[in-house]
Order: sequence, then C-alpha cells, then structure tokens
Amino acid sequence: MTIGVPKSVESDSGVAGTQQPGIPGDVTVTPPPLEGELLPRTFIGFIRGSPADFGGPHMAPAIAALINDAQVENKQTRKDLAALQAQLEEARSDLNEQKLLNVGLQAQINGALVLSRVQRLCAFGSPVAFGVAIDLHKATNTNLALLVAGLGILLLFANFIPGKKTS
Repeated sequence: MTIGVPKSVESDSGVAGTQQPGIPGDVTVTPPPLEGELLPRTFIGFIRGSPADFGGPHMAPAIAALINDAQVENKQTRKDLAALQAQLEEARSDLNEQKLLNVGLQAQINGALVLSRVQRLCAFGSPVAFGVAIDLHKATNTNLALLVAGLGILLLFANFIPGKKTS
C-alpha cells in the first residue's frame, strides 16, 4: 500500500464549465504602499488628527517637524546618491577605456621588444656574414662568398625595418 497523490478521475477535474465572466466593478484597486511622500504625510495626518496620542499639543508639532526634516534629508540623500552613481559609472567607463588602452600599449611594447631583439641579432650577424664571405672569397670559392655576402646585406637591411606606429 503506497501513500501518495490519489489518481485523478477525468470527471472530477474541478472544472464545472459553468463559469461566467466577472463584473469589472468587483475588482478593487489596491492602494499604493505607504512609501515615498505618502508615508510622512500619513504620519503627519495622524499627528494632526490626535496630537494627544503623540505627546500633546506641544510635542506633536516637533514630531511632525522631525518627520518633515527626515523627508527633506531623504530626498537630498537620494539626489546625492544619484549624482555619485553617475560619477561611479563615468569612472568605471574611464577605467575600462584605460584598461583597453593599456592592453594595446602592452602589445605594442611586446612587439617592439621582439623587433628590437631581432634587429640586434641581425646587427650582430651581418658583420659575421661579411667576415665569412671575405674568407670564402680569399679561398677562391666565389659563388659561395657572394651568397654569404648577400645574406650579410639582408641582415644589415633588416635593421632598418620600421616598427608599427599606432596612435
């Protein structure tokens, strides 16, 4: 024997089919919550209606003034918060732009560093190639000497390859 949800019967679906459209007048409007300016006005109305319940005729205006003051401070704080939020969003946007710029500059630095190393290697290799070409020419191997001299010239001209310029 298992305990669980009983099996439904199609004839017992809970829908009789005799429902009728409702009357729009039956729907009541839900009042707004007591927030914003409505809440302080409500409290001030209570104080004016029965000042004896709020400390008497002398204390009730002071409480009403405190509520008004708190409402003014609340409005000012919300304005200040909105201004600070706008500044924060602007600062975030600037930070993201600077991060993107930083990544681009870092890539340029890395590329320039690699190019600089290659150019230094070529600057070192070109006199070596010329020296080997001269020794080969002295040994009467002219074709190979010309080939090595051409390599030395290529290595020399590799030093004049300009780097990328982006602005």
